[in-house]
Amino acid sequence: MDALIGILGSLTIWHWWALAAALLVLELLTGTTYLLWPSAAAATVGLGLASPLHFDWRIQILAFAVLTTVLALAGDKFVAKRWLRSDRPELNERAAQLAGEKVIAVADFVAGEGRVRLGDSVWAAELADEGEAEKGAVLEVVGLDGATLQVRAVGPATAKAG
Repeated sequence: MDALIGILGSLTIWHWWALAAALLVLELLTGTTYLLWPSAAAATVGLGLASPLHFDWRIQILAFAVLTTVLALAGDKFVAKRWLRSDRPELNERAAQLAGEKVIAVADFVAGEGRVRLGDSVWAAELADEGEAEKGAVLEVVGLDGATLQVRAVGPATAKAG
């Protein structure tokens, strides 16, 4: 216990700034903002040690804890909710992006399974409802199951897909 108190008693500005830098690097690797606030708190405590006042290690640890809590609460309220909100919440959800897209059957569906053209690629597809789809039928994507599109018929065979 005496060794730990000895280490804590010898904390300097450089220790706090090293902690802040390490937490900031970890934050950059995770991108969650969870480690941003303790990093800012550690940097602030380090700045406090740069002042002519010398704070006891107990005050430093208490300041770090209080600053981390205050910054995390304020950051969650003002930063995470406002700056980190996306206008495209489906950006990394492929199934949500594809829902509603119109596709064309490139061959007749057999037993509810077939292939469709989406953009410049051909995808495996399954009919989400009972029914049939012929080559050239216009279908709508309703979901994604692995690499297989879930589709439903929306129009007659009007275009011939190659």
